[in-house]
Amino acid sequence: MLGIVNDGVAFPLIFSMLPKQGNSNSQELIDLINRFINLFGVKFIDSFMADKEFIGRD
Repeated sequence: MLGIVNDGVAFPLIFSMLPKQGNSNSQELIDLINRFINLFGVKFIDSFMADKEFIGRD
């Protein structure tokens, strides 16, 4: 899930239903970010935060 925060409240914006149990991998998270960029553009990204599962070589 990718969300936005406004005045301390988080809103889910883009998500993906995974055909598996467990955590998403780095590529699936990168795909979510790319979907956001394709819809809204890079100029709407003020900051980026991720959980500890968002690790990889990219």
